[in-house]
Amino acid sequence: MKSPHRLVSLLVASAALLHPSGGVGAQAPPSSTLPACRVADAVLEDDLDSGGSRVGQPFRFSVVGPAATDGTVHGYGVVSFARGARNGGRGGQLGIEARFVERTDGTHVPATLVMLGGLAANVVDGRTRNAPIVLAAVGIFRPTPYQIAAGLIGAYAALHFGSQAVLRRGTPLRIALGDDVVTGACAVR
Repeated sequence: MKSPHRLVSLLVASAALLHPSGGVGAQAPPSSTLPACRVADAVLEDDLDSGGSRVGQPFRFSVVGPAATDGTVHGYGVVSFARGARNGGRGGQLGIEARFVERTDGTHVPATLVMLGGLAANVVDGRTRNAPIVLAAVGIFRPTPYQIAAGLIGAYAALHFGSQAVLRRGTPLRIALGDDVVTGACAVR
């Protein structure tokens, strides 16, 4: 059996770690007190789609606006997720990640994608192009002309494919420059 002194010292040590003034359980400062991240606008230089792109495939983007004036002009990233359109009318999905921006002097600056095409996301979904699958079931239970037509539409919906997720050349991107966004040292505004 453990001594009461040992148990008390364990409780005191645990409380010290969880206290907001420090230790492992210390709270991160709220994002309103963090400095703003250095962000830049960019445009995609390559066409990407969920049917033809593969995980790890590189792509290029160009930095535009004020960030391009300091010698930061081209960036590179990779496809992080690609799933082609599937049967049942399900659309494809495509995810991308920015890796770095290359300056004119050849140095690399880490980059993190924070917006894609005006959305705060790095995954794009294709359209479903699907009629409700319940239409197939309706045609089985009541074989009137309407239900038979509904059943045929439902069967078609189960067999055809949705559309691919596509990112065209010129798609606007917003990137955070440096490692600060990853480490939590800045907030994207």
